[in-house]
Amino acid sequence: MRFNIERCIEQIEGKINQYYDLDLSGLQKLIDISRSSYALMDNSFRLGYAQGMKAAKAEMRKRGI
Repeated sequence: MRFNIERCIEQIEGKINQYYDLDLSGLQKLIDISRSSYALMDNSFRLGYAQGMKAAKAEMRKRGI
């Protein structure tokens, strides 16, 4: 299966819960702690994954699962 990164990004725009969204200060922190462009991408992915896990767990608690 081929994953379309651009379409994925476009489809999620405007749909991210503010509690899990990345603000300018968070973005600056990511830049500050990343030693290279690759590290910035990796750190951003890790943060997004962690935020997604947090959102999924919150939804499970909400549903009593």
